[in-house]
Amino acid sequence: MTKQSPSEPKRIALLIEASPSGLIEFASGMSEAILRHIKLDVVPVSGGPEAALKDIVTSGQFHGIIGSFVSDAWIRSLPSPFPLLNIEVFSRLRGVASVGVDWAEAGRFAAKSFQTEGIEQLAFAGTRGQYASQALLEGYAIDQKSKESEVSIVPAMAAAQKDWLKYLETPVGVLCSSPFTAVRLALMTKELGLAIAKDVAFIVVGDPVMASIQAGVEFSEIPVPYNEMGKAAAHLMELQLLDAVKHRELVPVDSVIVRASSLRRDKRHIAFERVIEAFPDRLGDNWSVEDMAKEAAMSRRAFEIRFRERFGASPHHKLKEIRLLHAQKLLTESSLSVGEIGNRCGYLEIHAFSAAFKRRFGMSPNAFRDRVSGE
Repeated sequence: MTKQSPSEPKRIALLIEASPSGLIEFASGMSEAILRHIKLDVVPVSGGPEAALKDIVTSGQFHGIIGSFVSDAWIRSLPSPFPLLNIEVFSRLRGVASVGVDWAEAGRFAAKSFQTEGIEQLAFAGTRGQYASQALLEGYAIDQKSKESEVSIVPAMAAAQKDWLKYLETPVGVLCSSPFTAVRLALMTKELGLAIAKDVAFIVVGDPVMASIQAGVEFSEIPVPYNEMGKAAAHLMELQLLDAVKHRELVPVDSVIVRASSLRRDKRHIAFERVIEAFPDRLGDNWSVEDMAKEAAMSRRAFEIRFRERFGASPHHKLKEIRLLHAQKLLTESSLSVGEIGNRCGYLEIHAFSAAFKRRFGMSPNAFRDRVSGE
């Protein structure tokens, strides 16, 4: 098809494998990007990419294709060069532009979420040979390597999975790369008399609504950021159409949505206790509530709610209180200047430190030091 003016809409075939809600979110993200930047006429096409790709290229009806492709060799087999954008699920390709999820980061989130609930033994149920699954496992296992502990790999066959569960050392956290796998393992767990969350906890990648119904438990979830992927795909397809440069963009994962399948209620405050334990070493850092929530593998709102429930104060207030108490200790026990103490306790400006200290203790840092030294 001949190139049109950049101002004219370009017809793009959308060939991605996703849940209905995921497909809607992806298309919505593309629409939002289109409203701001480019003009694309996006047409979802049924049928797998393998069956439809060559027909779409040779039809003369489309300017580009967005899909989950298998290999560079497969792309090279097309009859002519064509603007393609790979959604990195099956493979990470070198010969085409790509949008992917930072699956390694998602894996790290899952491991931290299990550790938050007091689970140190980790297992992984993935799809052999799939790029996204492999990247997920690499991130999931990275901290285990530093502990000289390995992530257990769940067998692929159902019969072997049941034997694996029978002789499992519990508690164990299982990260499942698909909801289907999670359903099968959860039902086996119940059949063997093991308790979900207490003995075997689950986190699922993707939309677990139907899986939760089938398994009879609400699955904790790593949401696939389809909306942001759609925005990135629209932007990169525009670049493909304008200059044919092969760009790649990774979309970050926000957090784990913790539900009944991994929430061990007797361990629910471990994350907050760990964050509090880290406060003395982080007083000089610009440590935001977002940073704390990320370390606990939670959204900011969920973190704040559970933090207040545990400590009776907001994270911001608690950190401020510990900073000022530490400043009081340094004023008593050290010869550091007031400015140096303020910096060590997270205050970049001395006047801000002095004002906060006076509000808390009723006197300035200098006055407090004078009083202590005179006693």
